[in-house]
Amino acid sequence: MSNINSNDPLDHLILNNRTTKDENPEVAECAQLLEASPPIPFFPAKVESLQDEGKPSFDEAKVPDVELKPLPSSLRYEFLGSKSTYPVIVNANLNATQIDSLLRVLGKHLQSHRIHP
Repeated sequence: MSNINSNDPLDHLILNNRTTKDENPEVAECAQLLEASPPIPFFPAKVESLQDEGKPSFDEAKVPDVELKPLPSSLRYEFLGSKSTYPVIVNANLNATQIDSLLRVLGKHLQSHRIHP
């Protein structure tokens, strides 16, 4: 196994699997300190089960009211949906052609995620 060079004794110790008998006294000292340290107790992570709610519904009749907040001057709102239902935050420097292209692509993705009864 080749050595990984490091000027830091702790890095050298960890990266090269060194021990307290290392020829470099700083590396050996780091190894002694690590061996003298109490072990870190293992606590199993608490995992919460998530409920599968299925795909989100994009039914315009069921869209909640959204409060539009003021945006910095570099951003502005544009809207998706046949009734301009879905607000989208875009760069204020985009021209009309760029906005149109962006909204067309986003609209396609919105439609592909709709759930049909």
